Amino acid sequence: MSSTALPTFLSRARLVTAVVSVILLLLLGILLLGWFAGSRSSVPSTPGATAAQGSPWAQSSGLLISEVSDLDVLRSQGWTLPLAGMPGYEVLSLSEDTIAGQPAVRMQLQDAQGRDVQITEQRGRIDQYHPTDGIAGLPSTTTGLDPAVLSGTPVRVREGSPWRAQIVHDDVVYTLQSESSAAEMVRLMHHTEAADRATLVQRPEETSSPGETVLSGWRRMLGIGA
Repeated sequence: MSSTALPTFLSRARLVTAVVSVILLLLLGILLLGWFAGSRSSVPSTPGATAAQGSPWAQSSGLLISEVSDLDVLRSQGWTLPLAGMPGYEVLSLSEDTIAGQPAVRMQLQDAQGRDVQITEQRGRIDQYHPTDGIAGLPSTTTGLDPAVLSGTPVRVREGSPWRAQIVHDDVVYTLQSESSAAEMVRLMHHTEAADRATLVQRPEETSSPGETVLSGWRRMLGIGA
């Protein structure tokens, strides 16, 4: 091989190497872009995270947060928020609080007739035999809540206007107050208990392979199967 042929061969080799490098970088960029889009679209939604109707509310920190993100954040922290998204009810306010030294979330709703409903969800150290009335912040034995049973679940109820009820478990206490009828109060209690039981059933998290995630991302960006 002549002296002039060698530099030409090296130049072509460098060109081929550069072209291959560029192609590999482009392929890598395409894969990363598809994976990013696919991973965002495959994030599982929180069970029961239903969009609540109504205006945004302020958390105890004072930050005004949209309803859906607020529900998602609180539910990801372990709160059930059983009445959020219940048909026929509009969420008016939602705030974090402390009751008897334990964390709680207060929610106020209103039905189509303008009747108010309050529910307080308490967690932390729960005394099943001497629970705290989440509405009044006092022991339930001092606020007229009498022991009863709802579908086999021990509850406490105070008749009158407004109605007040309490559902007690070993890890959570729900205190409800409603201006509606006795039948509607029972429906609210059933809905609360059903939502609490639903959170105990953990759905298996679906996982995707990297290849499936990339393909899903590109389908999403190209609008295929959307």
